Amino acid sequence: MSIRSNSPVVSTSNKQEKKKTICGACGNELEPDHSGIQCVQGHHFCTECSANIVRLFFSEPQNYIPLRCVQCHIDLNPSVFERQ
Repeated sequence: MSIRSNSPVVSTSNKQEKKKTICGACGNELEPDHSGIQCVQGHHFCTECSANIVRLFFSEPQNYIPLRCVQCHIDLNPSVFERQ
């Protein structure tokens, strides 16, 4: 017994559309392996904006402890300082 389907065959392209990663501060498009800050919620920041965030933290730590994501305000992992 053979089963035949009347549904059409759908072919997919080998090229998958990639989701763009955008800096949450300046709006620039980022490479997938960028070295800027990424929070646990998936917000990304380019290297320049990440450096500005870290610089701001060190200039006024009393106002920025703990360092938080500028979009969702979740605490950032302290390891971001090591990369900047």
